[in-house]
Amino acid sequence: MDGQRSWLFAFINPSGLEVALRLTQGLPSPNDTVSTNDEQQSFLQALLTGISDGLGYSLDVYGGQVVERYYLTLRPSIATALREHLRPVSFSSDMERFFLPTGELTVVGLSQPLTALDRMQTALAARSSAAVAFLSRELVAGLRERYGLRPHETLDECLGEQWLVINPGGEAPALIFGVPVRNRAQLLPPLEHYLRADGANIIHSTLGKDILLAASTHHDKRAACFLDNWLFVGNRHTLEYLFTQTVPKWPSHALQPKQCGAPEAFLQHIAHRRDDLERATLVLIALTRAGEPIPSRLKEPPIRHAIERQPLATGYLRLRGDGCFGETRSPLGSLAYLASLLSGNYGS
Repeated sequence: MDGQRSWLFAFINPSGLEVALRLTQGLPSPNDTVSTNDEQQSFLQALLTGISDGLGYSLDVYGGQVVERYYLTLRPSIATALREHLRPVSFSSDMERFFLPTGELTVVGLSQPLTALDRMQTALAARSSAAVAFLSRELVAGLRERYGLRPHETLDECLGEQWLVINPGGEAPALIFGVPVRNRAQLLPPLEHYLRADGANIIHSTLGKDILLAASTHHDKRAACFLDNWLFVGNRHTLEYLFTQTVPKWPSHALQPKQCGAPEAFLQHIAHRRDDLERATLVLIALTRAGEPIPSRLKEPPIRHAIERQPLATGYLRLRGDGCFGETRSPLGSLAYLASLLSGNYGS
């Protein structure tokens, strides 16, 4: 990351991380509510400063793409705890079938995740106050309970290393987690506990030809299904949408591995940014006075062709020294947020 040659460069020290986090108190959360919980904010601030010494950021433009780079410095104990469990990843044909034309796909290389979580918590607690150490232990215990795991129960030996995070986009913009599985039978008891939480029942149905979906009657509509070497967990509607879209078309895309990041990356991400491009196009039409900036303009062949020709957005993360380095490449980068703010005035 070269701050002297970048179009934009910034570094946020630990106190700056806390200030930046405080600013989010006035921003809407995903459920359109505003966070005003001071205790929660204080806990998150302590977590951040217990993990990192600061964050570096740069923005450049290369080959018609916005390139953004991040470097999150890590406390040595945190970096050591992570390094033992992170694994290199790359996209395969088995994975790319879950990448829909409107969606996003992330693959994460992580071995023995429950052990890694415990080691991270121990390393964090060693550098934190007694209150933060206690709350971090409670947070880990709560995560275990949510997913049906008893205290100190480990399932690491039946889990693989290539984890998926899928956002189908379109009509179902919610996350699905793909858990790599080595032993299905060992996962069934905690999975049933998860689906039956709060006295819920389980309803079974079939997706496609032979995918058995187990859906909970819980109010959050949690559901799960096995396919090949993965257990997919998410919202029932989102799972139904994903497998309805992908089952008839596998394999779907032809991704080039070189598009997606460094060979040693433990996280790789690809995404279609069509919505961002469409908003930016309407803003550009308005600013250049090239006609009325209404959504129907996006259907015009020259405009549609130009949008569809744009490359995928890609990104990766890797450990470098005692820190985490990330890079993203996309047609707009953070400029998409500006287009999103302006687009409300131009018909979308």
